[in-house]
Amino acid sequence: MGNSDVGLTDHGRDQAKAIAQQLANHSFDKIYSSPLSRAYDTVKPFADQNHQKIIVDGRLQEVNWGSFIGQPDAVMFKTIGTDIDQLYYSYDLRLYGGESAEQVKTRVVSFIKDLKKTDDKEVLVGTHDGILHWLYYLINGQKAGLLPNASIHEFIL
Repeated sequence: MGNSDVGLTDHGRDQAKAIAQQLANHSFDKIYSSPLSRAYDTVKPFADQNHQKIIVDGRLQEVNWGSFIGQPDAVMFKTIGTDIDQLYYSYDLRLYGGESAEQVKTRVVSFIKDLKKTDDKEVLVGTHDGILHWLYYLINGQKAGLLPNASIHEFIL
């Protein structure tokens, strides 16, 4: 789906409610979300139950896959000469109306740097697969494998 704004399915809304229940005993200083509704609507049940505002941050938006949005992954892999194992960290889709890995990395680094400047101890972030891969790499120094939708990941800055 890339950076197209596709809403949650019924299953996705159920998953968002389940996440809110899983996190019911946690408190967060702030809640951040990608501007895309599927990420925003995933953290909204938790924000609502805790009467917290969601801060929308464009740096958390999913990768712009350009003209490959909505196409099977195999089409992109064949066209740009890569596979899923290499995709997250080394691509340049600017020729196809998308972003490069370096552009995405730059915005994720910027978000992390700004988080470090706050006094916040714990934050909740609603984002996407492509951004999560960069968070794993930039914070933990490891490349992440398969990351399921509606999953919870903990990072320590």
